Amino acid sequence: MEEAEILLAVLCDDVRYEMSGKVSLMGIFDTFNVAAYTAPLPPFHIFAKVAVKTQGAHSVTMRIRSEEGDFNTELAGQMLAQGRDELTQRYVANIDLAINGMSIPRPGRYEASFMVDSDELAGCGFMARTATPTNLQ
Repeated sequence: MEEAEILLAVLCDDVRYEMSGKVSLMGIFDTFNVAAYTAPLPPFHIFAKVAVKTQGAHSVTMRIRSEEGDFNTELAGQMLAQGRDELTQRYVANIDLAINGMSIPRPGRYEASFMVDSDELAGCGFMARTATPTNLQ
């Protein structure tokens, strides 16, 4: 059994944290309608809830890559797993990455995956489609 496991991974417009500890994900989506691939995508979040066997700090690398392999970007950091999840009996951490100014080269499928310590974990994917211009009459 892997040390780490993704319990939830989504793309969304915003993440809000309540005083009670509850997390609200706003505008969950999986498709970008892109008008121009020379311009950056609108700001978005990649949110993941990760479970691990041991409490404390864990290294995390998030990768976004195209299905064809011509686009690959990485962001490395750490997560702190503190609270034990009653359902899984593992320690959990939320990862909230605010992405702003990212450009992609073309339409197609892209995957956001995570490496936690030495475990390669699936994350979530998205489609990029060329937006069709609207005709004003």
